[in-house]
Amino acid sequence: MIISWDGGTLTLEDAWIEDKTKTRVYTRRTITGSTVVFLPVYKRYTVRINTCTYEEATLLKSLAESGTKISIDDEGFLISGVIKELDIKHFVDDVKESAIRNRINLYRGKMVVEAEP
Repeated sequence: MIISWDGGTLTLEDAWIEDKTKTRVYTRRTITGSTVVFLPVYKRYTVRINTCTYEEATLLKSLAESGTKISIDDEGFLISGVIKELDIKHFVDDVKESAIRNRINLYRGKMVVEAEP
């Protein structure tokens, strides 16, 4: 997966968009019984990040906090939008020794991107 913005790019080898085919469509019946469909203007995609480094996690955090518009290319599936949620945690939570935790530079989690139509 390649994430790009005006200032650069970030390649995450072990990340993917989970819900490529999921969509929510709002409908309403009129007085005559016909159905009117309201298409969503914005769509939210969940990106699963299986592995990334501390540096990549802090870069994603700064992009989310600044509200920077990003473009994501997940093997040909293209979206562009803004990061709305970011939940990335250290892979090893049970190890109490900070020296060992710092040597394991592995983070995982998810982010939610609100894509433009």
